[in-house]
Amino acid sequence: MTKPAPIFIHFSLHITFILFLNHANSQLDYNINGTVPLFICNLKNLTTFGVHNTSFHSTEFLRALYNCSKLKILDLSQNYFYGAIPNDIHRMSRLRDLNLGVIESFLPEIGNLSNLEELGLAYNSKIVPPLPSEFGKLKKLKFLWMVGTNLIREIPNTIGEMAVLEHLDLSENSLTGKILGKLPEILAWSLTRLEMNNNMFLGKIPWRVSSSKILLVLMASNNLFNGTIPRDFSRLTILLVDRNQVSGSLPSDINS
Repeated sequence: MTKPAPIFIHFSLHITFILFLNHANSQLDYNINGTVPLFICNLKNLTTFGVHNTSFHSTEFLRALYNCSKLKILDLSQNYFYGAIPNDIHRMSRLRDLNLGVIESFLPEIGNLSNLEELGLAYNSKIVPPLPSEFGKLKKLKFLWMVGTNLIREIPNTIGEMAVLEHLDLSENSLTGKILGKLPEILAWSLTRLEMNNNMFLGKIPWRVSSSKILLVLMASNNLFNGTIPRDFSRLTILLVDRNQVSGSLPSDINS
């Protein structure tokens, strides 16, 4: 007999609330029917809510969380949503960390979550680009995780407006062209980790990337970069440029 799948709701007072879902079918899909119990929002210290490995036939349950005045972390990764995320999700104004599962489109209203520091939208093969310009309002965002989100053409200028971004992961998309736009401005001020594996970037690695004084990690495997490996990369702690058309030797004091 298959055990029911748990939903964990974590509280700042080190209490874990668990809801068990019944086994739905032989494909090990689990469904939430109904809504999140309203009493959850009466828990004054609720700061983290996480649900994993579930198919949601309705996203209306999210609205039950709007009254959780201290909610800062919402982790819905590894889920599948049938239908759109509520367009008033920006009412969760205190959120600092939002990680969504499989959704059908970018939601411009996420740009109104002004306190967000981490945003995860990875592995969303159904998302239709482009990235909404509203995302440029995320001025406190430090980590943007967009692996496998159907991004195409050049890196969106919107990302360059995220003034304090430290970790950017754009791997496994169809980004191409040279690294242009406003990305170099981020490199100069805040970016310490840049991941762009498995795209179609081409040309030489720009000097504005290699000369960054704060960039520590560059992962750019399996692209179309050419030219020589810049000497300025000696300050990096991790450098991955395999499966490109670059030449030259790697600095001896970095991990590769």
